[in-house]
Amino acid sequence: MTPQFFKETNVRRPGKSIRIAAVFAIVAAIALSASPETNDPQVSNAVKLPDRGWGAAGTNGPDQEAPPIVETIKLSGNQAGNYRYPGVAENKNGDRLVIFRGPDNLYWYRFCKNGATWSAPAVIAGQPYLSEHLTADIDVDSDGRFHCVWEQPGSAVVYASFLDGRWTAPVNVPTGRHEYGVSIAVRSNDEAVVANTEVVFVPSLTKDVVIYRKGKNDTQFHSPTNLTGDAASSSQAWIAVDPNNHMWAAFKDELDPGPPEILAVSIIHVDQNNRVVEKRTVSQEEGWSFWPQVAVNSEGKVMTAWPHSSSGDYWSRLYNPATKAESPLAPLKTGLSTSPWCTFFSRLAAHGKDFYMAAMTPGRTLYLLKYDEASSSWSRIAQVSDRSVETFDLYSGSDKMLVVWGGFDDPADVFLTTVSADPLGPQQLTLTIQAGAGGTTNPAPGSYDYDRDGSVTVTAVPDFAFRLKEWSGDASGDAASVTVTMDRDKTLKANFAAIPIPKPPLNSTVATELDVSQTTKTNTLAWAANPENAGMALKEHWVYRKRAGEPDSEFLKVGAVAAAAFQYADRGLPCDRKFAYRVTALPDDPYGKESAGSSVAAEVSVFPPLALTCKTVSNSSLFRTETINAISWRANPLNEPITVSQYNLFRKKSGQPDAEYKLIASVAGVIVEYQDRKLPAGEKYTYVIRTIDSGGLESANSNPAGTSTLTP
Repeated sequence: MTPQFFKETNVRRPGKSIRIAAVFAIVAAIALSASPETNDPQVSNAVKLPDRGWGAAGTNGPDQEAPPIVETIKLSGNQAGNYRYPGVAENKNGDRLVIFRGPDNLYWYRFCKNGATWSAPAVIAGQPYLSEHLTADIDVDSDGRFHCVWEQPGSAVVYASFLDGRWTAPVNVPTGRHEYGVSIAVRSNDEAVVANTEVVFVPSLTKDVVIYRKGKNDTQFHSPTNLTGDAASSSQAWIAVDPNNHMWAAFKDELDPGPPEILAVSIIHVDQNNRVVEKRTVSQEEGWSFWPQVAVNSEGKVMTAWPHSSSGDYWSRLYNPATKAESPLAPLKTGLSTSPWCTFFSRLAAHGKDFYMAAMTPGRTLYLLKYDEASSSWSRIAQVSDRSVETFDLYSGSDKMLVVWGGFDDPADVFLTTVSADPLGPQQLTLTIQAGAGGTTNPAPGSYDYDRDGSVTVTAVPDFAFRLKEWSGDASGDAASVTVTMDRDKTLKANFAAIPIPKPPLNSTVATELDVSQTTKTNTLAWAANPENAGMALKEHWVYRKRAGEPDSEFLKVGAVAAAAFQYADRGLPCDRKFAYRVTALPDDPYGKESAGSSVAAEVSVFPPLALTCKTVSNSSLFRTETINAISWRANPLNEPITVSQYNLFRKKSGQPDAEYKLIASVAGVIVEYQDRKLPAGEKYTYVIRTIDSGGLESANSNPAGTSTLTP
């Protein structure tokens, strides 16, 4: 069946947009000029495959898919020169850039701003002259900048970038002796990486795959890394970047020059720190395995594809780094011509989870194929060209696969064909959050999917007596919260450390004394070390005070002493108030926390009277002589906060133990003297007094006072 030609049209309906294919004829050759009427490339030769089944197995059924929309525009023509070796890319804004070799062996470009007008063909200014070319490649960064490379086989690789209509000055990538084949990939941190083959002739001929890197703000490439460095000749490298910012390079190894010649297709995995993680042999067959391609999808699966001359077809193999599983070898079934070499040319690209490949038949018809992972097979989804093709490039756009290609019979023609594909939503990347012993995180530990380039804030939540020590993995520092940018799969961990919290001191007591002025007092707080703190360095003890009877929330810090001190004198206190105390321990650790308070130590409630004296007098009458002990004392100012209801007087014979004190009298609290009468002559006594408050609490003994010399 003769291919029909389709043009894409959008019809707006409520809630959706429906694409309608409208048949149109082949558009004649287009005269290009800078005039507004002819500056836009005209839709031309938009083609699709003849009618066929579109299920995975190529049959009409429940899994039937609508055929893709295919459009082709002509980007050059009607000008003298040989237009070949193109490259194409689309950035996040929908801008498209196409480069191709033009007249005088210089690279030209055309640029389309977000699907609007294409610029007129123009030479990339400042580029060095190269006598011949072979490949070109383009990738884009997070700013929408296009990073471009092209080569002269055997001598040079040229790099330039393009953004908003402006080119940077082209520079040579500082390669050694260069063999044909160059590619570029851009990491999520906007580091551009170029891979090529370098040839060494001494002491023997070897070829190695070398990558060069250029940071976002660098003007030159640097840090060459030899990925192979082996005895076998490794060449024709192609690179891709996976969702974790790791690089994958596919290349051919010349294992045995033969006959028969044996060439292997291999891949190398390079992590984000540019360390080689693994090297795998994908295929090892007799005959030529030429110009391998590599692509990585949104799931991190790695597809390698290459032309294999002995089988007369292109081959592929899918590898899953997470499981180390490989698919069977899968042919594209397009056929392959071994002569001339350029029919070996193919391009591979990932679009979300899908893989697409552009490849030519032996008759030089260019097709776009899509991989079905379930059956490990490829199917043709679109015929890209309506004429023979020489070289081409493939790129994954937001909702289209872009194929730029040059005609074989008419090398002055360069075309751009778009093939509709599933629209790409924001790529989902996985953030794995972990927490060590002693805490958790918010969000809780686990794995979460976030849009690429989104920001995620994670907060550490320590348990009691723990603190955040540091973040590890893809975060660092000890801030309570960290924010990570999801430019690849990431893992972070909150690590916690125990906070040293000592146990409170023991056996706290308060001793109260009147100051010399008899109007203020000193409370001396004493305590003992807690044996549970053995082995923990302490810095200080802190003393807290409140008025007796107040809630514990009223404790205020009044002093601090060194860790080796176990008492504190609280001086100059008013006598008309009573106080209570607590003491805490503070560790000698910047992250440590103060202990809980000790048990409350309060002043005694009732104090004994002061200055107890005893004076013995004799009272003689007509019939007998009476011995009287006149006892006096002074009210204790420390009892000002209480009501003294009475004083109890105790007596014992001098020389007896204190246990022999007997209560002999009680007097009202306002009385400060007492006469102990009718005592036997010559007997000596010792007295003490205790204060009794209105609640019945009794003080300790006063100072003792003994019988004095008898006074007549």
